[in-house]
Amino acid sequence: MSYNIDQELLYRYFAGQTTPLENTGIEQWLEKEESEEIFFYFLEKWERRNLQYMPDKNLGFQRFERRLEPEHQFKRNKLIELTRFPSFKLHRRWWLIAASVIILVVAAWMGSEQLLYKHYVTRYGETMTLVLEDGSRVVLNANSSLKVPRWLNFANQREVWMTGEAFFNIESKLDRSKFLVHTHNLHVEVLGTRFNVTDRRDATKVVLQEGRVKVTANHKEGEIAMLEKAGDYAEVQVQTPEIITRTVDESLYTTWQEKRLKFKETPLPQVLQTIEDYYGIEIITEDTTLFDRKFSGTLPNNDLDIILQALSNIYGSGFVRSN
Repeated sequence: MSYNIDQELLYRYFAGQTTPLENTGIEQWLEKEESEEIFFYFLEKWERRNLQYMPDKNLGFQRFERRLEPEHQFKRNKLIELTRFPSFKLHRRWWLIAASVIILVVAAWMGSEQLLYKHYVTRYGETMTLVLEDGSRVVLNANSSLKVPRWLNFANQREVWMTGEAFFNIESKLDRSKFLVHTHNLHVEVLGTRFNVTDRRDATKVVLQEGRVKVTANHKEGEIAMLEKAGDYAEVQVQTPEIITRTVDESLYTTWQEKRLKFKETPLPQVLQTIEDYYGIEIITEDTTLFDRKFSGTLPNNDLDIILQALSNIYGSGFVRSN
């Protein structure tokens, strides 16, 4: 690589050790188009050799995200302040190159997963409501997780990854960009809609509340199902690649957001599994003949003791948490 500026002078410039006269000379040299590649080549080399502090990751992400907001979009001749470097004028393309270098350095230090994605996790007995950058709303049920790209609005295709259970209210965009929800067994493709996804116990279930979604199984055949009206249901199980579809009462799958569990002719073992998934405990009863019974009704879901007492009253036999 050929260049007409002293390498050691640039290294001293990056370290903030140059004189005002030298700074002026470097800034004049930076005005030349052919200087960009040379400057950032040595900038990257200097950065890799001089990692002098442990950054505040959260603060760094917040500052970088603010840089990407509309009011902070790149402007020609805008003065950019770089940590530990003297201020100098950067054109838009220079800023992009600098941002790329910084991302590479941080990614190498902390790993791309933490740099590129936000992770949300709920504990047993806890729910969480999220508003994503594109305006979409997600409610995470207990014992669930959601992985979201840090710069969702800048992606060509919006997509998230989840386990457990979540209710999605997806915001439509003017460019009609798709929104994808990925689970172990399938992924859901939407434009703007409301639906619930449950990914537990080796099965994934999707229930549509409003709008239209396409469900694609993750197995090699990639079977597809279209859900087009409220109550349309799709399920994929690990042991069977086919998509099971039917029509259900969608409220049976969404009232958990209101701290209520609703069932209709549901086998009692399945009712107990639903409660166990939320609270992370096993429920037992001495009267095992009850497991042949079905349950219809609504249980309050803000106190496990109240749930156990209600079941005990209904069936005339004690339900307790396992030790």
